[in-house]
Amino acid sequence: MPNKSQDSAITISLKKHREDERVRDILLAVEQLFYREENAVAFVLGCLYDIGSINLIEKKIPIALFKPLLRSVARHSRPAFRFIAIRWFHQNCPKLITDWLHSLVVFEPPEAEILAAIDVSAQHPEIELALAVQQKQNEVVQLQQQLRQTTVLAVTIAALFGSATLWLGYELQQVRASSSMTLRQTIESRATP
Repeated sequence: MPNKSQDSAITISLKKHREDERVRDILLAVEQLFYREENAVAFVLGCLYDIGSINLIEKKIPIALFKPLLRSVARHSRPAFRFIAIRWFHQNCPKLITDWLHSLVVFEPPEAEILAAIDVSAQHPEIELALAVQQKQNEVVQLQQQLRQTTVLAVTIAALFGSATLWLGYELQQVRASSSMTLRQTIESRATP
């Protein structure tokens, strides 16, 4: 004859199993919703891209001369972004949204667990300090990478503008030479009877 602790363990296991099934049902419903409303998803992602690209350019690019060019590049790269974003969205967002919704209906852990976690962190201030230092080092590395990327972008844009200017100057010179040659031949042909 099973005792009460075994009964409660079985009951908890059944409740957990039912909860997991309901979470899977939510996940399937969210996935189906996004597939049925793909146009809405594409529209929302496009709007987010427009807002995000302009804000990113305004915040990260200090040189005002490059901003219009980068806005143009952002506008033209929107279809590629939309393709990639929709794929990422379908792969990740249903799970993220389901987990978020599930977290809204799951109650907080007991205070004893929270107090135990606080006590452990209070006992190891060296670990917290080391984690804070590591986090700051990671931020510095990330900022250095962003600076390198911005520098490469600025040099690339300057090289593109320079080569375009040289090419246009050469083409203009060729057009002038061609038109002056044509004009000279026309004048000579009219001058000789």
